[in-house]
Amino acid sequence: MSLQRYFSPAKINLTLNVSAPIVVGEKYAGYHRLDSLVAFTNDIGDYLQFSPSDKCELLITGRFADSLDNGENNIIIRALRLLETHIGQSINVKIELEKNLPIASGIGGGSGNAAAVLIGINQVCELGLGVEVLEAIALKLGADVPVCLKGLPIIMRNIGDEFAKAPHFPNLPIVLANPLVECSTPSIYKKFDEFADFDFCEFDFKNTNSLDEFCNHIAHAKNDLENANFALYPQVAQLAADMKTLNGVKLVRMSGSGGSVFAIFANADYAKEGAKTLHEIYNKQIWAIAGTLAGNYE
Repeated sequence: MSLQRYFSPAKINLTLNVSAPIVVGEKYAGYHRLDSLVAFTNDIGDYLQFSPSDKCELLITGRFADSLDNGENNIIIRALRLLETHIGQSINVKIELEKNLPIASGIGGGSGNAAAVLIGINQVCELGLGVEVLEAIALKLGADVPVCLKGLPIIMRNIGDEFAKAPHFPNLPIVLANPLVECSTPSIYKKFDEFADFDFCEFDFKNTNSLDEFCNHIAHAKNDLENANFALYPQVAQLAADMKTLNGVKLVRMSGSGGSVFAIFANADYAKEGAKTLHEIYNKQIWAIAGTLAGNYE
């Protein structure tokens, strides 16, 4: 086994349409169907490193290390155990996680970590597992893990296990921010169901040739979970409102079930200024960082 380091980027739901709960008697009863344009950051994320060991161990460093335990409930260890079950033998490896993304923040931190484990250990341990096998294991870990396994702009549908080609759009200067409040995804979906404001449809995504054209296009979409999150976590609603006042901002929206909010800016300089302004507004009591969301122009 050779020492290798893997980047686990933040996952952003640029749009997120959510159905009413799937009815009892149907496959995936109780789940919700999704329609979401997903993209990943080039430069904001966690890092994982794998190295030989005489036992399985997980070491966690980084700003948000204290928010995680390194035991069997950690999604990284769960991913490892599923790989072991599939191949029928133990995998002794030391996994080092540099945790830079906030916990329970709607940007796929844990899901991305699990995907990196599936990809990384398959490679460094030369397991030889194909994409379909990894995707099947990924779905057992959570609805966001299969899309994180792909790591490219894509449309996610059904319960996160079906995909469609993403429209063309350019790289996007962004600020990601979080009020450092861990948001409970089950609680947010429960509140969403209580509101019963269901208007599910698949958005008609179009190819766009500029940042402005893209922002104008997806402004007609939405994140259906925003109202439910904002009702439970007013700090997230306030952060989104403050981000809309920043210079050069083109679009502000919550990602996933929250509470991270992203803002797309006219250029990278405005994004850097926006992150700095947010730290000043909140006296550095939030997480805010400027970076780039990877587009897919060929």
